[in-house]
Amino acid sequence: MILYNLFSGVELNMAKSISTRSADFVCTDGDYFMRNGKRFFPIGINYLPSYLCGNHFEDYRTEHVNADLDHIAQLGLNCVRVAVFWKGFEPKEGQFSNNFLDAFKTFVAECRKRNILVIPVFLIGTWTGMHDAPYWKEPGMYEGQMLELEAKHVAEFARHFADDPTIMCWDLSDEPWYLEEIPPSPKRKADGQPPSRRDIATNWVAHLCEAIREVDPNHLITLGCDPEPVRKDTGFALEEIAEHLDVMSYCIYPKPSYGVELDLIGYGALQTRFFAAGKPPFLHEGPGVSSSAVSEQVIAERFRIWMYSAFANGNTGILPWCYTDYEEKQHYTWPLNDKPQEPNFGICFADRTLKPRGEEFLKFAEDVCRLPLDDLQLDAPKAALIYPCDFYERAGELHNKLWRHFTVAKGANLNIDLVREDHLPEDISLLIVSGFKLQLSTWDKLRSFVESGGHLLMIMDEFFSLNPIFGKLFGVTIEGLRPGNVTATLNKQFGDLRKGDTISVAGSIERLRVAAESARVLADFADGYPFLLENSFGKGRAYLVTFPLPLHLDLGKPRCENVLGSLKLLKAIRDKANCTPPVDTDQPWIESALFQSRSDAEDRALLINWDRSEVKANVTIRGEYSIVLDRDDSPLTLTPADDNIRIPIHLPPNGVQFWRLRR
Repeated sequence: MILYNLFSGVELNMAKSISTRSADFVCTDGDYFMRNGKRFFPIGINYLPSYLCGNHFEDYRTEHVNADLDHIAQLGLNCVRVAVFWKGFEPKEGQFSNNFLDAFKTFVAECRKRNILVIPVFLIGTWTGMHDAPYWKEPGMYEGQMLELEAKHVAEFARHFADDPTIMCWDLSDEPWYLEEIPPSPKRKADGQPPSRRDIATNWVAHLCEAIREVDPNHLITLGCDPEPVRKDTGFALEEIAEHLDVMSYCIYPKPSYGVELDLIGYGALQTRFFAAGKPPFLHEGPGVSSSAVSEQVIAERFRIWMYSAFANGNTGILPWCYTDYEEKQHYTWPLNDKPQEPNFGICFADRTLKPRGEEFLKFAEDVCRLPLDDLQLDAPKAALIYPCDFYERAGELHNKLWRHFTVAKGANLNIDLVREDHLPEDISLLIVSGFKLQLSTWDKLRSFVESGGHLLMIMDEFFSLNPIFGKLFGVTIEGLRPGNVTATLNKQFGDLRKGDTISVAGSIERLRVAAESARVLADFADGYPFLLENSFGKGRAYLVTFPLPLHLDLGKPRCENVLGSLKLLKAIRDKANCTPPVDTDQPWIESALFQSRSDAEDRALLINWDRSEVKANVTIRGEYSIVLDRDDSPLTLTPADDNIRIPIHLPPNGVQFWRLRR
């Protein structure tokens, strides 16, 4: 990525505050936050007082705020995230408010007394429906004069706290695309290519980071993101902005945002994996659900599985939105009067009474605090789902497709990561491709990947993904597309699927019609055309499923036999690619994860039931374990199964279990 209009010649014209970084400042070790030489898991809250929906540093009520902070500390939370409203700190260009700054310093000092860290957020895109920009300069907030003013603004604030380890990190903006959209890229000109949306967004992040680091080398920097960069074209490509940030921040909200369709298997996991982008993924805002649309009990259940699922996929900290509901008299003031879902997002009611979701949050915090994080390492994914370089420009078209494929992989209990086609990892043994239109050079790399011993799975769902390498890679000749209801029959034993077993998926949709050349046909449609093929060449194998399975697998109803049969197929490919998870289950609605001990002490297994009913399942644990203890240190019944052990379990609706595994 080439950044344009870089920082040479930019003068900040302010005093620099340079100091030697000490262990008191929060840093990262690549996987987690670190503080005082130990791993640190932020368990905190987004803070807005119940008495005011707005800039409380301009209406700072010491008694109320201190009572809130006392309660936050009593709950055991260790950080708060608060807004630095531009209008409050710099109401006029170049004029900074000492009153705002003094109130903020008072707040930080009170947090320090209670051992609570502070995450200040600049340049608010949206904060309970509020936007933040007191003036505008052409051409807009991401370029030119406005960018220089923003850089001076954030640097001027940061320098006052550069030596204060109470600040956990700087957050450049809360969802900046709501403040202003980056204009679509202009058409190519004869004299060259003008800056794209991605160039502009990446340059904006880089420039603000540079401005802060000029005056404050001590603190981490992040950018507050909701899922929009992976839902539509905002210009913010996560891998590219991650090069300039220390931590990647993201949200988990249900989709639709305030509806009742909350059973989104793998959605929080998808966000966690996507936003990692080579840096620790930090859930800075969320889970969040308004009780104006959903009952508190249902919200509590979803909080539970979202938090644990995020943690099982690499999350490094959680701050729900938000601390308390607003006092009722505030509901009829702006902006709450125009945002009826906003008053009821708190983990507490307005009187600080804990809600069911708050109770679940504290249970999660207790579980995380019991873990020896310094000794544990999350089992690394051996499989990855590939998405194209132009994903961000086509996110509105491709997001749901990516989510469906990721969800199906999770249903097969596959420990899976997300990788962009130009960032293919070296330590992956199974790569999954859907109908995304990848670059031809990527397909060349995939062919080399298989030749060197890798396994490739293509689940066909778009005709335009075909390319000149496709036929030889999968050992087929393409004959075209054919619609029809799908019933496929296994003609060979394949994993747990026996010869003669059928896979049936309801609905009529076009499927790829091919003839096998060098490939081995493992399953046929009723009309004789291949459904599943395996092509071996070099040291690896390439698998082709000619029907778009993820479009027709409803994991919200996992007990359907057609779902189970299809997932058995994917599990067989998973196992042949040596991606069998150390902790495996025979039910697709149970997510599992393994945290391995780096000192060979005790490993930890995490099981999450995404179903709203009790689940009976068998869990297979692979490894030299002789004792498995539950959360209360009670031994579980172990049944030998080949070289592994098997444990029958009953998980309650949306239930979660942590196990301790001893060798």
